[in-house]
Amino acid sequence: MSGGEHHYYGDAVNITGDHNIGINHGFVVNPAQDPQELRALLALLHEHAAALRDRLPPEDADELDASLAEAGDETATPRARRGALRVLAGIAATAGELAGPLIETVNRVLALIGR
Repeated sequence: MSGGEHHYYGDAVNITGDHNIGINHGFVVNPAQDPQELRALLALLHEHAAALRDRLPPEDADELDASLAEAGDETATPRARRGALRVLAGIAATAGELAGPLIETVNRVLALIGR
């Protein structure tokens, strides 16, 4: 390819020097992510969601619970966690004045895990 353009599909393997092999499986990891900060923000997210939950219709409350579980699941893919956080923000946006703190916390978690 000319002009320095590179397109990668699937795994990218880099070999540098002797015995230095790096394999990128395509996962995006935020190296600045602080696990303690993330846990604290997720706990705060649960607090804000609890304040909102009783004011929601039952089906929205169920969706809120499922999204909270997915957002806090450390084994979930970053994409799944981001999707769950966006669902939480969407539910909160329909709840009026109580939505502000929850949406703010969602945005902080998204910034931490990488949008």
